[in-house]
Order: sequence, then structure tokens, then C-alpha cells
Amino acid sequence: MGRVWVSDDLSNNRINHPQARPASAPPCAEAVQLSLSVAITLEINGSDCIHSSTRAQTPAGEKDSGPRRACIMDALSEANGTFAFHLLKMLCQDSPSRNVFYSPVSISSALAMVFLGAKGNTAAQMAQVLSLNTEKDIHQSFQLLLTEVNKPGTQYLLRTANRLFGEKTCEFLSTFKESCLQFYHAELEQLSFAKAAEQSRKHINTWVSKKTEGKIQDLLPDSSIDAQTRLVLVNAIYFKGRWNEQFNKMYTSEMPFKINQKEQRPVQMMFQEATFKLAYIEEVQAQVLEVPYVGEELSMLILLPDDNVDLSSVEKHLTYEKFRAWTKPDCMKSTEVEVFLPRFKLEEDYDMESVLQRLGMVDAFQGDKADFSAMSAERDLCLSKFVHKSVVEAQCSQQHSVLRQVFCSLRVEKVLAGLRNSSEDGQNYTPDVQL
Repeated sequence: MGRVWVSDDLSNNRINHPQARPASAPPCAEAVQLSLSVAITLEINGSDCIHSSTRAQTPAGEKDSGPRRACIMDALSEANGTFAFHLLKMLCQDSPSRNVFYSPVSISSALAMVFLGAKGNTAAQMAQVLSLNTEKDIHQSFQLLLTEVNKPGTQYLLRTANRLFGEKTCEFLSTFKESCLQFYHAELEQLSFAKAAEQSRKHINTWVSKKTEGKIQDLLPDSSIDAQTRLVLVNAIYFKGRWNEQFNKMYTSEMPFKINQKEQRPVQMMFQEATFKLAYIEEVQAQVLEVPYVGEELSMLILLPDDNVDLSSVEKHLTYEKFRAWTKPDCMKSTEVEVFLPRFKLEEDYDMESVLQRLGMVDAFQGDKADFSAMSAERDLCLSKFVHKSVVEAQCSQQHSVLRQVFCSLRVEKVLAGLRNSSEDGQNYTPDVQL
């Protein structure tokens, strides 16, 4: 998800003078980023992904099936993790000199809702891209995951919100609407895109702003909704958590931050010395540090290559299976560590259409091939735009992370030509002190 790279001398268990990802190196993995969003991604990707003791709660009204539920969650965890790494490498290719920050589970859960309405080759391509095993109960898996993510009584705030906004005159199948509500807690709200496109756009932006505590506003830009829009799908994730061991503001000071092997700039660097879980990975000559939030249910994981190791060499070895092995609880040892971490704010935008097509999800974006007949009887429906935006800010006492995406939207084929080439450039990494 996040991508702020740290690479420097870790001898004597010190994380001194953190180094950002070299401009020539593509990102590593969502789990290998120095940003709070990493913790969210790792935990949301499936409760068992990192900590095997964490299990999804059974939705109200359902019996606890024990091993069956664990099997369902394991399968989804693997699918989401595999998709996350595939997506990461694709985003890295597109932006080799920039940070990459995104929420794989946010993207996959939104796509899974669209998958509910897909059939034929369209559905097969989506399943392949998302690494889903169609023999498993995919949608029940997401239901369990979202229930776990939104569970009450935690010491952190972590909430997801899904909403479908459909054209009033478009007939959506009752089975599709009921399944979206049952498995993804997503209601379908009817709006008049045909007669009040701009008013509908503002209404959706207001909903998003409310669900993200005002952190994300104007999600849909001007002219993104028009009379041909049939369905807009919005997903939002909001996280706010306090560090288990807070960074004392008194120790925050200006220190050099390495941009690459030859360049460094001053930033406000946080500091603390405490006991953390730490592991050294001989295979890639890097250390993995776990920085938990209050309650120790969620953690930020940071992968730090040795000073003489190029980040690209670490990236080449990264897979979902290897990362799980590297971060097993029995591999992480409690160690006294001095941690230097820059205060930072990161905001990124992605137009996901081209990325998803290169991953293999092609038919869904083509009006003459897309098959969404399980969603609506209306012909020529296809995806025209999929935007993902994320915001994260790390401070001494806590971190905020907001992740969102939109299918903007399902349209009739005739308007696609003018939209397929549109994209929004994300904002570069912005530390607390401008680099």
C-alpha cells in the first residue's frame, strides 16, 4: 500500500538515517513500506495473513463453523496477498521513480462486488486477476473479512463503507442488489444521472467526505458523471490508530533523509528506543521491523535492506509466500531497537483501468465484450473508469489513513472512447518537511 523506503546501516540494531527508495528502483511491496497504511493492508488482507491468532468473527445469525471458516479466510488471505504483490509490481513499472501507496483489499472488495454481476469470460478474467478460487465461497469470504475489519470494541478506529449509486431508469436485478447488501453491506441508492449529473456527483462526494471524516473531498472531479452513467461504486476505508509505543515529540528533530545513494535532504525525524519484534532475512540481506499500534492487533511492518543492498534486488525476491514466511511470529524476535522514522504525509491517485487491463481484466472495459448480465438486463454495459485514491499521515502519537476507490462508472458503450485515455497523476511523496 504505502511505499516509503528505508535503507541504511542496521548494525547494532540501529535504524539510523533512513533512506528513501532510490529514484531508479521500483517499489517493493505494500507490506514493505514505511507508512502506516502498510499495517492496514497487511491486517485487512485477511486476519490470518500475518497473525495466525486473529480470526474473523462470524456474522450475526450464522453458526461458527470453526475449521471451515478458517479455511475460507485462509483462501481469501492468499488471494488478496497474491493480488497485492501483482498489482504492486505493475504500479512500480508505471512509476519507477515515485512512491506507491494503495489498498489492495479496498480494490479487491470493490471488484468483487462487480464480479457479482459478471458472467462468462468477463467473470473468468476478473477471477484470474484477483487470484480468486471460484470453487470457494468467494463472497462469503469477503463478508467474513468485512465483519472482522469493522468489529466494534477495538482500541483503533478502522471502518469500511461501500455504496452503489445507480441510475433511476436502469433496471438492476434484485439478486444483484440483495447480494451486494448481504455480502458487502452495500446499499444501492438511486440517482438521476440522466437529468441531474452534476447534482449526483456532488451528492456522492458528500457521502465520501462523511465516511472518511472529511479527509477525502471531491473524489469525483468535474464532468466525471454524465447522462450515460449507469452505476457508480464507491468504497472507502478509514483508519486512525495510536502507536503502542509513542514517539516523544521532544526527540523529534531535523535529520538527513536519503533520497538516493547520492542525495539527502533534511526532514523532521521522530525517534524512540523500545523493544520491537525484529527479524533478519539472509536471503535478501534485509531486516523486518514490526511497529504495533495500541492493543497490538494491528502493526506496521517495515522492511529495511542493508546499506550495501540495492532495493531492486530485494524486490525481485518478493512474493506473497516469501513475505508470509519472513514475517511469521516465530521468526520475529523481541529486540531493543532505536527507531528513527520521518514524519510524513502521502497522497496518491491512480486510474486503474490500464493497470487492470494489463493484468488480464480486459473484457470488462469493452462494450462489445463485457458481460454484466447478472447485474442488469441493459445491453452494452461496461466499466469506463476506475479511480483509486489514498491518503496517509504519520505523526508522533498516531496515524491517519484513508483509502478509497470508485468505479466511475458502468456506462453505455457510446461514451467510452472519450474516457479511456483519461487519467489523473498522483501526488508525489510529501514528508513533513518539504524535500
